[in-house]
Amino acid sequence: MSYEEFEKKLKKLGMTKKQFAKFLEINHTTITKWKINKKIPKYGEIIIDYLIEIKQNCNKLQEIKDKF
Repeated sequence: MSYEEFEKKLKKLGMTKKQFAKFLEINHTTITKWKINKKIPKYGEIIIDYLIEIKQNCNKLQEIKDKF
């Protein structure tokens, strides 16, 4: 995943880089290093994709709940 894709996914989640770093329990400067390297480590890719999936599932569940 490119850094640009990472930023788009963060935006989709409504998270800042600082919030994502806090969620991962890493220093936010680590994410700055990702930008310099122009590549996101595999664990970052996996976690952000899971967070997006969780958010989508929560939205679907809320839609179902709202019908009742």
